Amino acid sequence: MAPTVTPLRERLFRRLEIQPGLNGCLIWTGATTKGYGTIRTQAPESKHRATHLVMWEMFNGPVPEGLELDHLCRHRACANLSHLQAIPHRENVLRGEGVAAYNARKKKCPEGHEYYDFPRDNPRERRCRTCENAGQLRRYHLGKD
Repeated sequence: MAPTVTPLRERLFRRLEIQPGLNGCLIWTGATTKGYGTIRTQAPESKHRATHLVMWEMFNGPVPEGLELDHLCRHRACANLSHLQAIPHRENVLRGEGVAAYNARKKKCPEGHEYYDFPRDNPRERRCRTCENAGQLRRYHLGKD
């Protein structure tokens, strides 16, 4: 007798739990990789996939080209569709808690001066005009001996 294969949908929902204390997050209780829930899909592809992505594709179809899913609730193991949003990679990174997001949110330099956008060299670079002018003045006076 051949072993019965439990459908992906059933295996997925068996391991999801509603967490009322986490704004209704639907938390994956199975295996995780870097905090993201993972589930093995069935043949013929039979590979590990992120549970939030499997849920999205099950109900919404594929994620649009050039976009990725952002967890609005900030819980990687959450698969609640109302907590997921398809956005560009750059926006996803800037919404996060990483170094790039942290630095992008800074409004002042370490000396306390306001940053300004410096579009000539790099449109994403911000500089402090006061510190930059002081540095140029210092370099000018160093060369005048």
